[in-house]
Amino acid sequence: MLKKFMDNCCKPEGKFGYYILKGMNIGHSSITQWAIPFLPFCNNQKILDIGCGGGANVTKLLRSFPLSKVDGVDYSKESIKLSQKKNLKYINKRCNFVQANVRSLPFSDECYDGAIAIETIYFWEDIILCFKEVNRILKKNGYFAIVCEMSDPIKGKKWSKYCDEMNIYSPKEIEIFLELSGFTEIKIYQKGVWSLLIGKKF
Repeated sequence: MLKKFMDNCCKPEGKFGYYILKGMNIGHSSITQWAIPFLPFCNNQKILDIGCGGGANVTKLLRSFPLSKVDGVDYSKESIKLSQKKNLKYINKRCNFVQANVRSLPFSDECYDGAIAIETIYFWEDIILCFKEVNRILKKNGYFAIVCEMSDPIKGKKWSKYCDEMNIYSPKEIEIFLELSGFTEIKIYQKGVWSLLIGKKF
C-alpha cells in the first residue's frame, strides 16, 4: 500500500490519485504559506507553477499576487483535471493548465517572469536538464523558486526507498544544480527540514 501511495505521489492516476491530490492540497498548505512572503514575484507578472498537483498552490499564488497571471503545468492528467476544478473561476482569465513534462515544456523562450516548483523536484528525471528547461522559458532576470518539505537525503530514505523515481536533495545540491543550469544570486531559506531556494536567470 505504501508503494502504491508513493507511486501516486510521483504521478497521481485514477481514483486513488485523485484522493492523493486532495491530500496534497491540504498537506502542502503550510509550507507554501511559509514560502510565499520570501518570493520575489511581483504583481502584473506571468508565473508558472511547475508540478501544480491539485491546484491549491496556484490558488494561493493568485490571491497573493492579485494582478498576476499564474499558470500550472503537470504531467499527470488527474492533476490537471483537479487543478482546473479548483481554479474554475480563474480559468482563461488569470490562469490556465497544461499537461506536459518539465523536461520539455510547451512554452516559447522567455515567456514567464517567474516559475515555482513546490514539493515536486523529487520526481524530476535528469534534474539539470529540467532546470535548464525552466531557465529557457524565463525572461532575463526572472526567478525560479524551489520549495521542498524534505531537505535531508538521509532522513528522507524512509520515503524514497518505496519509490524508485524519488530523489531527495540537500539545499547545497539544489544550489549546485541551479548554478549549472544558468541561475545566479541564489538565496536559501530554511525552517527545520523545510527549504526554499530562489535563483535568478542571468
